[in-house]
Amino acid sequence: MEEQGVYHEGIIDYFGETIMKFSDEEGQRFALLADSVYNDSEPYAGGGSIPLEYAVTGIFGVEVTVQYLKPMVEFLQLLGGKYDGDIDNAEQARVRFGDDSVFVVETRTTNVEKQGYGSVHHFSLRVKDEAALKEIGERVTREKWRNSGVVDRHYFKALYISAVGNITVEISTDTPGFTVDEPLETLGESLSLPPFLEQDRDFIEMRLHPLS
Repeated sequence: MEEQGVYHEGIIDYFGETIMKFSDEEGQRFALLADSVYNDSEPYAGGGSIPLEYAVTGIFGVEVTVQYLKPMVEFLQLLGGKYDGDIDNAEQARVRFGDDSVFVVETRTTNVEKQGYGSVHHFSLRVKDEAALKEIGERVTREKWRNSGVVDRHYFKALYISAVGNITVEISTDTPGFTVDEPLETLGESLSLPPFLEQDRDFIEMRLHPLS
């Protein structure tokens, strides 16, 4: 990374994991995590010049920053997350959703994220199908969390919830998936759009940056 001029914070211990935080050219914050569980996994993107032992093999989790940790952890528990720490005296928490994690960090700054370069609009948690999605929708509505109701995104169904600190959390289904309108063998070779965006194809294609 130093050879390429990429800003990073060095290798550190983070909730018992070995990670390196870095930022891309737009200021978006990422972290690479060394996880022996994935050593024998196939990388997401094959080929190219990256040796297999250095290739990215999965998305491990997401970090959210809040002013008060406890309400966010309790909200994530409402969604089905597991947390076994001392919620009343923690400044950091790791809430597990199966093999994935949401890392919650408490900080008393006055900084407010704005949508645009270097920011994240929302993060998504997955569920199996629409029945599971509707159950979560009923759960958060019962607890009076503002939400979108079930939204059909063609490739999946989604629920958007306005959570603690006005952070948007999406819950999305695995089905029907990205092979609903093209075969797996040619997936990604052309730009596929859901029906509700097809009318804007010319504008969307005009704004895309070529990938080398």
